[in-house]
Amino acid sequence: QNLLIFDFDGVIADSKVLANTVLAEMVSELGVPTTLEDSYARYMGKRFDEVMAAVAETMAPLPEDFPERFQGRGLERFRGDLEPVPGALEFINDFAATPQCIASASSPARLQVCLEVLDLTASFGANVYSAA
Repeated sequence: QNLLIFDFDGVIADSKVLANTVLAEMVSELGVPTTLEDSYARYMGKRFDEVMAAVAETMAPLPEDFPERFQGRGLERFRGDLEPVPGALEFINDFAATPQCIASASSPARLQVCLEVLDLTASFGANVYSAA
């Protein structure tokens, strides 16, 4: 039997742009001018704790509530601006009869919000796996 395993960020949803935009904005607000390109170069491809450690290296001290504020602001941005990768929803629907799951490095909370925004919660059900 066949099974489709999807990554999420950049495959189903264009979430990397939003997450890195929020991160660049927040780091800039703390006094370290950071562009979207800077955020990609410094932080993309890292786990959340690695990103927070890298941000902390750019400024001292990093506000204690920065990780929580970043996650909250990121989820807010996803709720308002998240878009699917072109063709992703059609592909998922075209193969609806094939068992599908998501395996992602994103947090469970982020995946839940994103799937709700994209109206995909029912498509994947409990078949969503986070590295967390």
